[in-house]
Order: sequence, then structure tokens, then C-alpha cells
Amino acid sequence: MWIYLLLVLADAVQSEPETKKGAGFCQSEELIETHRPCTSCAVRSTCPPRQSTVRTENCTYQVTIGGRQVELTGCRTVCGRRIFRSRCCPQFWGPLCLACPSWSGKTCNYRGSCSDGETGNGTCVCDEKFSGFACNECKNPNAYGVDCDKECDCEHGVCNKGPEGDGQCFCQPPYTGKRCDQLSSSCRACPPYSYCRGDGDSAVCDCLPGHRKTNQGKCATVCSSRDCDVNAECSSQGSKVTCACKADYEGDGRVCVPKNPCNQNNGGCPLNSTVCVFSGANKSTCKCMAGMRPTGWITQFGCELVSACLKDSCHPSASCRTGLDGHARCECSPEQIGDGFRCFGNLMEQLLELDRTGSHQGNLTATINLFERGCSLLLNHNGPYTVFVPLLRTPLTGVNEEEVCRNHLILGEHLYKDLDGKDFNLHGGGRLRSKGNKWLRVYGAEARKQSLREGVSESV
Repeated sequence: MWIYLLLVLADAVQSEPETKKGAGFCQSEELIETHRPCTSCAVRSTCPPRQSTVRTENCTYQVTIGGRQVELTGCRTVCGRRIFRSRCCPQFWGPLCLACPSWSGKTCNYRGSCSDGETGNGTCVCDEKFSGFACNECKNPNAYGVDCDKECDCEHGVCNKGPEGDGQCFCQPPYTGKRCDQLSSSCRACPPYSYCRGDGDSAVCDCLPGHRKTNQGKCATVCSSRDCDVNAECSSQGSKVTCACKADYEGDGRVCVPKNPCNQNNGGCPLNSTVCVFSGANKSTCKCMAGMRPTGWITQFGCELVSACLKDSCHPSASCRTGLDGHARCECSPEQIGDGFRCFGNLMEQLLELDRTGSHQGNLTATINLFERGCSLLLNHNGPYTVFVPLLRTPLTGVNEEEVCRNHLILGEHLYKDLDGKDFNLHGGGRLRSKGNKWLRVYGAEARKQSLREGVSESV
């Protein structure tokens, strides 16, 4: 036997601004939702502190009535609070919101999309015809042009290829011409690492890109800032310039990004209780999950739950456990209904409570005696019922208490506001009609027409 009470609690929505700042951080307002347990629609669940009701959803729940499990239709309150959270701006990634790989100041060279956001890894996913760490190369090694849609056509030479290339042929001496398919007598004695520039016999020897002419007239390989990333080392051997990312960075040398230890095996942090937090190039720390503390004060050995169950966390009759999010989880006993913060048991318990406190204090003593003598067994082993509780200051005399009690019961759950203008069969055989939610007119085979002033209506 159990009872529902209705309580409306409106909490103001709170905002909790975060303080992360930097070029890659953007402030955004978010609604964080939590779902309260499913319970009777007559018992509106309360939202935790600093949260307010967002909406109510239909659901089903189970309750024990007379030793048997009964599944009933109920309501679930969805609570929420608005917070201001620092998140990565578009084209920034990771916990530190680092910039995505770029080329010539363009993220992924505008030819791909970056895996950005706090959970991203800063990788560029290039469009079909592009490749490279920042989509700064053509997938076809012999293509050039902003769309990588043109093909190099150099017979004896090196093509200026890639998205920024124009297809120019740097002819291997002594060849010259647009396609390096002509011989030039003036380019027969060019030094190493040079090309033949011009047409025919008027062509001259010039140093290849990435090389410069020395005082001795030779072409020497040089590293320029354009060749390699600022976090790369540049080296040259012969005509070849090599870029290699520095320690703690990774990439192709032309583009380098910090290594993130968290990308592999959670950075060595215990998986079930900690999260890996990227803190810099090839650096990370282990952080306890919400609601946990280090085991032995060292996060590398894992973390353990901190109990959120305090003396007043839950209703006195509810059980409390700590959820993985660090918040208290309150659950009413199987014989009760409620959200754990408030639990409601059998009718007699609730009547005694109403008689002790509240607006009906001291006015329900005779009512309690009536229900104890008239239908205690019925209410303990059957249901659910909607019960109309009469306000009796003195005991009834000369009446059949069981009949009176039964004519205050409707089978099923009904909210008082839903009774208006409807007919219901009373458990004692009579019929009831609510008019204007103020008067209840009862018709019975043996009882004359009577009106009951609105009193206390409960569902059990």
C-alpha cells in the first residue's frame, strides 16, 4: 500500500563559467541534462541543486504491492542546468586547443578537414586529389595546380609540382625548352645542382630552387624557412633538402605537430578510473575521473570513488550509492515510490505523517481509524487505487466502515486535475463525478445522492 504526493520545486538555472583562455579556446553556452528516476506522475521528481525542470517524459516503473511486482505507467523528470564551457574553437584540437596543421596560413591548406575539438587528434583528412600532413601535396606525384588537376610534362628535368606549383620544367643541362626536349650548347658546362633556363643557345645556367650560387660560381644547397616547419630540423645532402621533426613532434618535416601520448593506451593511465590529459609536446598527466580521488594519492596507480552519500543526501528510508560521476544516487525501497530524495510508502504511514504536520495536522485521527478498520487488508494486498481521504475530526458512528472505505476508492492512478467532468466507478459500487474540481457527487445503489467537499485526494 503506497501513496503519491505532489510537490512543485522550481530551481533557478545556474551558469558556471570556466576560465580556460587562449587563442584556441571559445566560450559556449550548453544545457546539461540529467534524467531523474521514473516514478508516478503524481510525484513530481525534484531536480538536484542548481538544476531546473526541462521537460517530463513518459515511462514505466515497477513497485511492489502486496508482495507482487506491478508495472505502472509513470513520468520521468528531465532536469538541466546551463553552463558556459570553454571548448576548442573550430580548427583547434586537443585539451590545449592547439592549431590544426596549416600550410601558407590555411588550415589543411583548405583542401581537407581537420580532426578538431577536444577529442580530436589534429589530423588532416585530405580531399580526394590531395595528400600530405597539411594537405599541401598532390596525391598524384606528377600533378600540379591549385586543384592538382594538371599533369607535368617534362622530358628531361624536374617539374615545379604540387598545389602551389605552376608546372614549370627545370631542365637538366644541356636540355632546354618548355618540355626540356631541346639541346642547348650554352648549357653544356653547368655546375651541379643547376638547371638550364631559357630557350635554345641563349639559355643560361641557374641554380635549382633551394640552392644558391657561391662566390666560386657553384650551386650550394641551402635550407630556407619555407622548406621546413619551425619545429623541424633542416639538413641538405647534395641537391636534396631533408626536413625532420624535432623530438616530441611528429609529421613530415614540412608540417610538425606535438606528439600526444594520450593517443596510445590512454597515455599509460589506468583505464577504469583515470583520463589522460595532454599537457604539451609529448607530455601528459593522469587525472582522476569525476567523483574519484587518487589511490594512495598517486594517480598513476589509479583512483577510487569518493562517497557522495552524506547524512541528508537521500530520504531517510532510501538507499544511497555513489555514481561514477561522483554524485549521490538515491533509490527508494521496492515497497515505496519516489525519486530517492522523497519516498512515499503505504497509505497509513502517509496519513500519520499528514496528521502530525502540515495543513491537516490533528484533523485526520478519525480518518486513520476508519481506514485501519475498513479496508486495511484491501489496500495492503491490492491496487493501485486512488483514495479520497475524508477530513474527519470525530469518528463516524452507525456506519458500515468497510462500505464507506470502499466508496472512497477508485481503481487505478488518477491525478485530481484529471477527474474533472468524468465519471468513475467507486470500489464500493457507486459512481462519482467531479464538477469544477470542487464538488464530488456520488451516486450509489444504497446511498442517497451526496456531495463531498474537496478534501485530500491521494493515489495508492
